Amino acid sequence: LHFLEPHLPIIPLPPYLNMFGKPKDEKNRVIDRIIDLIGAGHDFSDEEISEIINDYDSTIAYVDNEVGTLLKGLKDQGMYDESLIFFLSDHGEALYEHQVFSHGSNVYPETMHVPLLIKFPASMGLNGLRIKRFVQLHSIYPTIADIFGTRLTMDGTSLLETLGNPDIGDDFTVGRSFTEAAIYNIAFRKWFLLYHMNSNQRELYYHLGQKDLKRENPEMVKLLESYLFRWYDRIQKNSLGGSLKIDLKDLPTEQLENLKSLGYID
Repeated sequence: LHFLEPHLPIIPLPPYLNMFGKPKDEKNRVIDRIIDLIGAGHDFSDEEISEIINDYDSTIAYVDNEVGTLLKGLKDQGMYDESLIFFLSDHGEALYEHQVFSHGSNVYPETMHVPLLIKFPASMGLNGLRIKRFVQLHSIYPTIADIFGTRLTMDGTSLLETLGNPDIGDDFTVGRSFTEAAIYNIAFRKWFLLYHMNSNQRELYYHLGQKDLKRENPEMVKLLESYLFRWYDRIQKNSLGGSLKIDLKDLPTEQLENLKSLGYID
């Protein structure tokens, strides 16, 4: 099932309209003009941002109710316990945390970090785990294949392997913008490095923080940049396959010691 909400144009449906607060002018909602305002380089006020977030949250509440209806239907028919259900989003949404809205043209953490909930058939005994390490959506198809007894060699690995080792690990993820001059995001242990191909500019964020930390953490920038370039080289050679990990054994001794002294790794 695919729900368009929450997604631009964000139009909350009754009874969810104004669920989290009324706009200043209900006949002239900011959300109705957001695309034109973005195109005009409009500087959004705190009040306008709050109004947009309220409408966005209203559409989340709508989808939450629809998903609840679906799950109740499965339970009423006795199908829920042995159902395999994936709940996910193809992207997040920037809500002006870094002075941008929407998605596609940016790869900030709030755009790249998406929900992924899996309910396995009860007979598999795999429910109730929380995975702390990074995973990517391209692992969903190999996971489904693995559940049905087929192992695939492709970009992405079955998440059944991750369930056996759920703690924070050395896996990293990569994403890119839709823009012609690509912006890449490589994430590792709650660190997010953004690399702008056209300008060679770098930005570094921790978790969902809003402050660029590259000046305070040059070693982390260097580490993530080196692995992004290795990943990019694999892409160009069309040699993807298997999981993507940062192998700390490959690092120069000096860099490894610096990372340890700064508390990035044990």
